[in-house]
Amino acid sequence: MHPTDISRLKFDIKENQSGLFYCGGELVLVVIRNACKRDQLVQFIDDSVSEVIASRTSIRKEDVGHMSQMGLSAGSRSGGTLDWVKNVSSRKSEVGKHNAIDYRASSSFAALWQLSQALLPDEIIIDFASFLEQIGSDARMDGHGSMNLGTDGRGEFSIDIGSTSYTFHGAELAPPAGVMAANYCRHVHNEKQPHKWSISFTTNHTWDKDFPSVDAGGHFYISEYGIRVRAAANTLIAWQPKDWHGTSLPLMNPVDSSKEYHQRGLAFVTSSRLLRAIKLWREGKKREAEDELLVGEGHSEHELDSFVSQLRRSERLAGKVAKE
Repeated sequence: MHPTDISRLKFDIKENQSGLFYCGGELVLVVIRNACKRDQLVQFIDDSVSEVIASRTSIRKEDVGHMSQMGLSAGSRSGGTLDWVKNVSSRKSEVGKHNAIDYRASSSFAALWQLSQALLPDEIIIDFASFLEQIGSDARMDGHGSMNLGTDGRGEFSIDIGSTSYTFHGAELAPPAGVMAANYCRHVHNEKQPHKWSISFTTNHTWDKDFPSVDAGGHFYISEYGIRVRAAANTLIAWQPKDWHGTSLPLMNPVDSSKEYHQRGLAFVTSSRLLRAIKLWREGKKREAEDELLVGEGHSEHELDSFVSQLRRSERLAGKVAKE
């Protein structure tokens, strides 16, 4: 654990400050406070994050806090195959409940994607659009197949505002993978992802009010450029994961639960392995289609291979080939 040397900060972005940050003419960070004007929508997304955290395993057990993956996964490194992430940690038999959680989580990511497209600079959205074009429009976060995803990347998702549920039809669904987190922090690091930018949205930030917000921790650092983004709810951040970045430890009160620290949010971050997993999945689908075509014509691939093998052993064919 290392204390922050405040004197080395070049920018300290306060809880009510937004901005675009450049280095050498290149955009490196975007911070938008009060990004969503509907508090009830922020609450819906925050509730979705909470139920995912309560029911799914953490992918970073070595770090403080909890981070759960959502959407498509490349699977384990030893035997990975493309599939919806398998991370249910409690009452796995309650299939209907977990399907509903998948749907609400995917709807939350769809809402974040709509918000990002409305607010973030074009170059960030173009970067994600290029990634989505690479993997194909039918690879989206679709609530584990429950959102009527079409080949154009569009489907339907629902948002609950108060007691009313709104369903959006023909809406663009979110990129295929992301994470939801609570009280999560990680040392300074960088990452390789199949897109240049990552996007996060903080849905909740509460702390012991005996201390000022700046002392409560959970702040986001872009160490590459000496930037601290102070933690605050309803904050949209876009950064480049290749740059050194990290999150500071939160101020926790283990005795008084009324003064507990809570910070939750979600982010578009993608494993570098997902791109290859999708490619292999598509190749598998192509082979399946070819096999179905052969079976439809009355011949299996095995039967055709066997027939060709017999021809190769035929004396008549061998003699014909010799004469030619």
